[in-house]
Amino acid sequence: MLGLLYYCTSPTRYTQGSAALFIGVVSSWFFDFLVHREDLPISPIDGTLPPPPNTHSISFSLSSKSLSPSSVSLSLSLLSFSRSHTLFYTTDTMFGWSLWDSRFSTLLIDVLTFMAGGILYYSCTVPKNLKGFHGFNILMALVLFYYFGSLGASLYLQTQQEADMWVNCQGGMAVFCVLWALWVDSNRGVVWVKSKKD
Repeated sequence: MLGLLYYCTSPTRYTQGSAALFIGVVSSWFFDFLVHREDLPISPIDGTLPPPPNTHSISFSLSSKSLSPSSVSLSLSLLSFSRSHTLFYTTDTMFGWSLWDSRFSTLLIDVLTFMAGGILYYSCTVPKNLKGFHGFNILMALVLFYYFGSLGASLYLQTQQEADMWVNCQGGMAVFCVLWALWVDSNRGVVWVKSKKD
């Protein structure tokens, strides 16, 4: 839908951009399928299912009302770790391979994906000035701190007061990272590759 909307509203009918949006949105579901438990619907009208039995989870959401010593909710759904005796979940309407059951697999996939995205962006852009060069390096460090800070908080926060304070820090840092990324992108330019015909 997003790709079609972009194509219909684009003055130049930019087919490649529409296809990129389509692939990006659809591929997100398949990436989520690898890590999620049984909570991914095929269609938007499917309902949600309760957690499997014998499952203990630490999830991250925008809500702080569900905070308790045994369940810490943080912002932006950065991490989610759950333990269960079932490794693969599937029902008639919900799907998920549940790689989040393994913390090692979670860290491995997240770090590799982050590195691949950073390398891809770095190879496709060049800094216009020193702001674009140093700003990019600082951005990568900030995102890593954000990620591992969330991981550490999920393991060591014990009280609701500590969790509330971390929720506020997480929300502020998320907004700051997005604004910093926009600023960095404005100080970097796209690398244009000449075709063989040129």
